[in-house]
Amino acid sequence: MIQGMAMGLGRLGPLTDVLVIGAGPAALAIAADLAERGLAITALAAGDPHTPWVNTYGIWCQEVDSLGLGSLLSHRWSNTVSYFGPGGSSPGGDGLLHHGRAYGLFDKAALQAHGLGRCAAADVRWLQGQAASWQLEDQAFVVTTAAGHQHRARLLLDASGHQSVFVRRRQDGPVAGQAAYGIVGRFSAPPIEPGQFVFMDSGGGLEFVSGTAMLQGVTYQGVLDMSQNNRFLRIVNGITFTGLNGAGAGTVNLTGENVNLSIDGKTTLDNATLNIGNSGGGGQSLLFANDVGPGAVLTLGSKFNVVHAGRSASLSSSGNPANAIVNQGLLTAAFSGGILNINGNRFTNTGTVLVSNSDSLVIGATTITNTGTINIAAKSSLTLSGAWSNAGKISMTDGGLGLNGSFNTAALNSITRSGGGVSIGGSEDNTGATIKVGAGAALGTIFLTTNGIISGGTIQDSGGGLEFVSGTAMLQGVTYQGVLDMSQNNRFLRIVNGI
Repeated sequence: MIQGMAMGLGRLGPLTDVLVIGAGPAALAIAADLAERGLAITALAAGDPHTPWVNTYGIWCQEVDSLGLGSLLSHRWSNTVSYFGPGGSSPGGDGLLHHGRAYGLFDKAALQAHGLGRCAAADVRWLQGQAASWQLEDQAFVVTTAAGHQHRARLLLDASGHQSVFVRRRQDGPVAGQAAYGIVGRFSAPPIEPGQFVFMDSGGGLEFVSGTAMLQGVTYQGVLDMSQNNRFLRIVNGITFTGLNGAGAGTVNLTGENVNLSIDGKTTLDNATLNIGNSGGGGQSLLFANDVGPGAVLTLGSKFNVVHAGRSASLSSSGNPANAIVNQGLLTAAFSGGILNINGNRFTNTGTVLVSNSDSLVIGATTITNTGTINIAAKSSLTLSGAWSNAGKISMTDGGLGLNGSFNTAALNSITRSGGGVSIGGSEDNTGATIKVGAGAALGTIFLTTNGIISGGTIQDSGGGLEFVSGTAMLQGVTYQGVLDMSQNNRFLRIVNGI
C-alpha cells in the first residue's frame, strides 16, 4: 500500500473529473498539470507509482531548458548527428547530418521524483489496479480493473504507454512505428567521436521533400521510401532497382498521403516490389507516367510486382494519346475496402492481375487491352471502363465484374465464372454475334445497370439471363431468344430500333 492510495472504497468509487491511467512521465505530467488547474484528478497505476522506472528518457536540451527543468538532466551532448544512406557511419559512408542542437539524458530518478512531487502538491489521488475495461454510464466513464473495482470519471485519459489496454491502433494495413533500443557496452576504443551523440545510422536514406526532387539515371539499392506524407520524386533517364549491395530485388514504398512518383518518358521498372496506397484522408499515392516527348510508356517489367497496400492509390499517365502503362509483371489488389485506380490514356496487361480480399480495382483508362490473366476472387471487384478489349483470360470465383465503356461480344468469350456477378454499365456491340446468358451460360445472369446497352445480334436467354436494374438499360436492334423476364419489382428496359 502506498501513501495516499485510495483502496477499500467499495466496488464503485466516487466520481472524479479526470481519470489518468499510467504512472510514467506522460501520466505524471498530465495529472499534475490538470490538478494544478483546479480539477479533481485520480491516477490509476498498475503497480506502485514509486517503483523506479526501468526505461531511460532523452530530450532536446532547449525544450527542457525552456521549462526551467534543466537540472533534471544527467548529461548533455552538444555534438549531435545522424547518418543516412548506404554505408552509414562506416568508412566511406555518406549522408552525415549535423543537428546543431544539444541533446540531454534525464536523470530518471530525479524526473520521477519531480513528477510525483508535483502530483502530491496538487492533491492527485492515486489508485492501484490493472485497468481492464471501460464503459459509458450516465455521462461518466466507468473503468473496471482486473480485480473488479470500478472507478468513475467525467473524462478518461489513457497515458499507459505502448501496450495500452484501451488505445486501439488500426489493423487494416501496414503501420509504421519506431522504437529506440539501447545496449550498454564496453569498448576498447570509442565507436564514435568523443562527446558525439549519434541518433540514427540507417540505410534508408533519402527524403524527397520538394516538388522538384529528381533521380537521373541511377541504380537504387535497397528501399526507396516515400512513406511520409507530401513527397514528390521525378525519375529521369530510367532507374535500376536492386536489393542492398546489389543483391536481390529492390523495394519502393509509395505509401504516404499526397505522394507522387513521376516517371519520365519511355521507362521500364523491373526487379522490385512497389507497395502503393495509404489509409489516410490527405490525398492519394500516385505512380505517374510523365510525358516529356514522343510519349510516356511506363512498362512494369516481368519481375516488377505492384502491391496495393492502402485505401487510396492510383497509377496514371498524362494527356498525350501516345502515353501508356504496360503491366508485364504481377499486380495484386488485396487491400480490404480499398480502391486502386488505373487511369490515363492506355493501359495494357500482358502479365497477371489478382484482385481479392474485398479490394476494388477500377481501370478507367481511355483504352484498355488485356492479353494476360486477370483473376477476381474473395468478394472483390474489377471495373473496366473506356474502350476495352480482351484476348487474354478473365476468371471469376467470387466478387463482381463491371463491364463499362465500350466493347464487343468477342471480349466476353474468354471470361470464365464459377461465382460472383457480371454487370454491363457500358455499350456492348453484339452485331453479328450471339451472347448467351442465364442458367448454364458461362456468364450466368448479367445485370444491365446505368447506361448499360446491348446493340445488335442475338441474345440467347436460357432463363433469368438479364436483369434490368436501371432506368437507362437498353436493348437496341437485337433478336431475343427465350424469356425476357421482368417479373422482379422495379425494373426498366428501353427498346430501341426494334426487337
